[in-house]
Amino acid sequence: ILGVSFLDGMIGSWFDHVLQEDREELTQSWRTSWERREPFSAECRVRAHDGGIRWIHVRCRVLLDDFGATYVGAVEDITQHRRSARQ
Repeated sequence: ILGVSFLDGMIGSWFDHVLQEDREELTQSWRTSWERREPFSAECRVRAHDGGIRWIHVRCRVLLDDFGATYVGAVEDITQHRRSARQ
């Protein structure tokens, strides 16, 4: 979707692709999930590798252990679903 490597996505560069208009709400939702230690789930728009705008659904949870935090999750392209819902 984004055209970034797995490693780049893991260290947070996926957030650079989130449209500016969606960043504040996404950030607040992330903080709330982190503070409550709850799974994170959000939909937002991103600039894809081809320059187009795509809708994604991000889901993850934080696993805490002696080594720190590990994030486990998935990103799903939901653009077609969003287009169908608008019609």
